[in-house]
Amino acid sequence: MKIVIAGRDFRFADNTKYFFIDSLNCPGVDGSILVKDEALAARINGLLPEPRAFVLGSEAAGKRIEEADWLVVDSNPGRTTGEIILPARTRICQLWHGVGVKAAGLLVKHFTPNSIRHFVGDDLLVATSPALTLIFAKMFRPRRLFVANLPRNRVVKAGACSPLDWIGVDEVARRQLAERKGKAVLYAPTFRSFRAHPELLSPRADVVRKICEKLRQIGAVLFLKLHPLDTLFEEYLRNELATEMTSGRLRIIQCDSDIYPLFREMDMIISDYSSIATDFLFTGKPISIFIDDKESYEELQTACVISPEVFAAGKICKSFGELEESFSAIESESEESREWRGKILQFHFSTPPESAVPEIVHALENFPDGASQRVAESVAIYGNWEDGSQIYNEPVLDFTFLWNLFSNSADARSTRFAVEKMRKTWGKVANKGRGIHCLFRFLFWIHAPIPVLRFYVRCCFRLFVFLSTLKRKLKGQP
Repeated sequence: MKIVIAGRDFRFADNTKYFFIDSLNCPGVDGSILVKDEALAARINGLLPEPRAFVLGSEAAGKRIEEADWLVVDSNPGRTTGEIILPARTRICQLWHGVGVKAAGLLVKHFTPNSIRHFVGDDLLVATSPALTLIFAKMFRPRRLFVANLPRNRVVKAGACSPLDWIGVDEVARRQLAERKGKAVLYAPTFRSFRAHPELLSPRADVVRKICEKLRQIGAVLFLKLHPLDTLFEEYLRNELATEMTSGRLRIIQCDSDIYPLFREMDMIISDYSSIATDFLFTGKPISIFIDDKESYEELQTACVISPEVFAAGKICKSFGELEESFSAIESESEESREWRGKILQFHFSTPPESAVPEIVHALENFPDGASQRVAESVAIYGNWEDGSQIYNEPVLDFTFLWNLFSNSADARSTRFAVEKMRKTWGKVANKGRGIHCLFRFLFWIHAPIPVLRFYVRCCFRLFVFLSTLKRKLKGQP
């Protein structure tokens, strides 16, 4: 089976990186990865017995694409497949780059996935647990869903075990982490559209400065890792917080680097709406969820509609004072917090990370039947379905499952309230049916800035999907 792998913006990072590395040990798999940097391709191939990394646009890369049975991606197809012309027989496997909870908020506000993101229907989509399969089905509407862990979490749980694991890691930060004096705290906030909203730069820089000062008082060092798209904010911080960086209280990790091999060296993580906090669960170390700007973030990103109290991987901190209190967990953490993280880990990830790639490869080899076998776990809980489009008008989450999961937690009272509120809200949405869907779709088009252009773009997109499907059926492909 020939597989071509392409990461977001063709970087060697995230799930596609670790899928590529672990697939090298899978029998019968002829895998290769596409990159844009010739030096990066040479470095990868220098650690392999034969070339497996190819530069996009080269003749060798084109040949690999023509022969591929599967294209494996981990991001919005527009950032990868938009630059690749695939043969009609080549299927697409979507690993995605998070657990999907935050993006589910987009679905709540607009009631249809096609209103927000122009996702092509992937042949196989990997969800991380049965509880999340319906979220992914609603968001992406794939042909098949498969439950498996994220490939990147193998290095989070077990550590880097191959020289390839260290490619793409910020070597300066790695050295600083090894030479640090005191505890290391990672601050990894999510994307905040700083280029579109430069007025946010100064307030968020003040937050970083205050965290640095508090950690200095307890003898800890702050390592800051921004979202890969926040290059503007990184440049701004390197200028504004030069004093903190010179003193050694702040270390900034390159925002486009791979952070996961460094997780095991961190003593705590501070995050917000990012899925990176759920990956950090595999370290077993304290997690703080700092959401001091939830209302303004919702307005900018139209996300995070789902209550973070329900899905949070750690202690919720809505003010800087609460965040300060959470720093005590670096030295001594309560048993209740550890119990909470165990429940959240079970909710987000139902399979071990070390078996993720072999299981996904098996599903690709036996597609579509191999994928349906794992989804049988979800069928028993959520109903009888195989194709995501068949549950388009069904509720996105089974709240009985959530209720049972959190009923014994330390925050049971507040959690039950949040879940009950979600149950009523989502129940109303689900029961409205086709009428409310059409109404909001109509309102969405009224407010579109260029409705005529959007209409023709959508028509062309749907025509393309229809013709592609028809071509496959005429060739006898499933």
